Amino acid sequence: MIKPRRGCSRPPIAWWLAIISLLSLVIPLRLLGSNNVNVETQSTERTDFTPGHLETKTNVFASSRIVLYITTHFSEVHIRYFHCCWPILVRDSPLIRQSHVMVAATNATHIPTTEIDYLTRLFSDNPSFQFLWPNNASHLSHCEQFKKPQNPNKKDKVSVSYKQCLANYGVAFGWSRVRSYDWMIRINPDVVIRQSQWMLQAMTNTSLDAILIHCGPNTRQVHTDFWAVRPSAVNTNTNDTTHHPSPFQTMGRIGNHLNHERTAFQNFRSILAMNRHLWVPNMDPSRGVCRARGPQAPIIHDHDSCREEKEDDRVCHGLDGWDLSQ
Repeated sequence: MIKPRRGCSRPPIAWWLAIISLLSLVIPLRLLGSNNVNVETQSTERTDFTPGHLETKTNVFASSRIVLYITTHFSEVHIRYFHCCWPILVRDSPLIRQSHVMVAATNATHIPTTEIDYLTRLFSDNPSFQFLWPNNASHLSHCEQFKKPQNPNKKDKVSVSYKQCLANYGVAFGWSRVRSYDWMIRINPDVVIRQSQWMLQAMTNTSLDAILIHCGPNTRQVHTDFWAVRPSAVNTNTNDTTHHPSPFQTMGRIGNHLNHERTAFQNFRSILAMNRHLWVPNMDPSRGVCRARGPQAPIIHDHDSCREEKEDDRVCHGLDGWDLSQ
């Protein structure tokens, strides 16, 4: 008989058998845990955005809450684009489909209920839809004071400052509703996003807080018919948070006129200073008018993109030749 070694309570063979049994249980569990980590990392970091992977794209960006904030004064042009281009965008664009949608009226005039009903149906498959309209008293206090043209000899019915104030107010009065989202995309109905996967990818970059279009290399203005920002990164534009708790309530000026583009520059100042922004690629120079242009531009603002070829037959030419899934 083999005597146990001093200090040991069982034979060495028994020890080895116990160790082998334990390893046979531990090693498969460690391998299983390792495989799970790898699969999760691949799913989070995947950059394959071919049309055949729409489900994967939805999963990749499911953690980012994006709100599409559409401002409109329900002009004839805006209504035409809602009926002409937006059904295509809602159907084919992964960015538009997965965004929460808010349509904010920028005036206090009568808005046809038929159009509100139409928009409710148009965005019925989006995660959520809200229609916002300004309080008349608040609207008057913000913008009505700028309505009368400074030069009475001109044919303009309203001043430039009044139009700029309406555009700015459309963002300001809805800001409290969007600040809880990860990203806010502010856009007009006649601005068409022709490619969006690059934008979705950029939104996963934690070092970026804004996707912008500049009005020229030497201007202190940022294009305002489109921008995308993290609301949490936007300046309040004042130290007095009691009277101005939200951005876009104090407007910038160029000369004697209010200017919405200058206001945006002021509110995005810290983002620009820290270089936490991305300029939209392939834009043509502004040529003195701050508007999204360019034959290769992924975002375009062109009043002629949506035209009636014949009665009740509207064609969105701005989307011709573009694959919206890209």
